[in-house]
Amino acid sequence: MNGIPVISVHSAPRIGRKIGTKLIGITTHHPAWELAEEFSISETSLKNYFRGVYGQNVSVYLREIRMNKAGELLATTRLSVAEIAEQVGYLNQSKFASVFKKQFGVSPLEYRRSRHLEKK
Repeated sequence: MNGIPVISVHSAPRIGRKIGTKLIGITTHHPAWELAEEFSISETSLKNYFRGVYGQNVSVYLREIRMNKAGELLATTRLSVAEIAEQVGYLNQSKFASVFKKQFGVSPLEYRRSRHLEKK
């Protein structure tokens, strides 16, 4: 054994949920190795537990949470795109806009305009 404890099948969902809860802080980056260390499991086990609970990998889960929050902020605030990008954990506004467009099919500004038109 390599010093990593064996986790029972029954505790895997609990660990997966705890990992998901830890990731909710969308502005903070948590590498898989760091989370695995915190939960005293291997990185592979961490990824498997997470996928078992949430049905997707950690990065997809985080991206969806961040983009949904960004969409909410675009629709309900007057914050700039740069401010929203920062609030959801992106330091690079261009990268944020690219990921946002991939998720929603429109740029952040187009999204904001369409949401404001729907409210009128």
